[in-house]
Amino acid sequence: MDRYNREAFGFEGKSDLWTQFMTVIDLNIKAETDEAISLDIKGEDRVYACGRASALRDLKRLFLEERKAALDRKNINWTTDEELNSL
Repeated sequence: MDRYNREAFGFEGKSDLWTQFMTVIDLNIKAETDEAISLDIKGEDRVYACGRASALRDLKRLFLEERKAALDRKNINWTTDEELNSL
């Protein structure tokens, strides 16, 4: 297994891969949240769906924090990035 490279998150400019990755996470957060608040879901299933949605939000925040830290290490100004400013 390759070693973890935090610097990979320090790319400059736009990245189609990053954009698509964040889109997939966002779509899944929405799907899990919709499931959790559905009138058709009951009891433990609602709790499970809430946990899944929460875990996906935490995962997204982790990746955004890694990106922010990598940009800081490279002295790249991230303050104009709306997504990173939402942390």
